[in-house]
Amino acid sequence: MANTERIKKILLNSIFEVFEKTFFVFLESSEKECTDYRWFSAIRFFGDIDGDLKVYFTKGIVDLMVTNMLNLEHGDVNDKLREDCVKEATNIICGDFLRQMDSAKVFDLSLPSFESFDPALDNDDQPNRLAVILGANEGTVKVVLTYRKGF
Repeated sequence: MANTERIKKILLNSIFEVFEKTFFVFLESSEKECTDYRWFSAIRFFGDIDGDLKVYFTKGIVDLMVTNMLNLEHGDVNDKLREDCVKEATNIICGDFLRQMDSAKVFDLSLPSFESFDPALDNDDQPNRLAVILGANEGTVKVVLTYRKGF
C-alpha cells in the first residue's frame, strides 16, 4: 500500500506540474466521476518499469489548454489543435512521471494515440491500476496508470 501511495503522489505531482507549467491550468483533485469525456490519449512505456498511461479529457478543459498554450482566441481552436494538445499532454505527463519515478533509468515510449471516448468500450477495470480524477471550472481530466512490472 505504501508503494501505491508513493506512485499516486508522484503521478499527481507530474499532472499538476505539467498542467500548470505547460497549459496554465490549475487542477484540483476530485472524487466525482465525470460522464462527458470527449477524447482520450494513451501511451505505453517500457523498461525497468512497464505500463501504460491513459488520459481522458472533457472538451472544455482541452479548449482551455489549447488557448492557453498557443495564446489563441477560443474561436481559433480546431480539432487538429485539440488532438495535438491531448497527445502532447499525455506524452509530457508520462515522461515527467517516469523521470520522477527513477531519473537514472531510460524508458522507451510509444507514440501517444488519440481516440474519441466511448464509455461502452471503456475497460479500465484492470488489476494494477491507479486512477485519479482532477478538475477545473472548465472541465475534467482523468488519468489512469496501469502497470505491469517494476513498481
